[in-house]
Amino acid sequence: MSFEDLEELIPARPHLTALASRVREFAANLTQRRGHDLDEWISAVRADDLPALRGFALGLEKHKPAVIAGLTLPYSNGSMEGTNTKVKLPKRQRYGRRSPSETSRGPRACEAGMTEDG
Repeated sequence: MSFEDLEELIPARPHLTALASRVREFAANLTQRRGHDLDEWISAVRADDLPALRGFALGLEKHKPAVIAGLTLPYSNGSMEGTNTKVKLPKRQRYGRRSPSETSRGPRACEAGMTEDG
């Protein structure tokens, strides 16, 4: 689905219009560091009764102080996460989804459901 298809689909469905609007608002809060608008956004999501965002909003409320700090403060752990990804990438490339202990028994051990115990 292309962006143009999405732009045509959203106005045809009222719930998608509200969903797209709330997602855009949250993106603006995120990019413009407007943590003080979080309560208002959560109230709007509740009022719209959007199942797709209800769980997300509940999670934001559960961790509200951390979310507000993340939306407000200029600090970021992005460089640390990037370093972490660089360190873990070679391991993931070597073993894929299997753990090193599963690969020690051979490539078919995972498929056959074999474990270290036999």
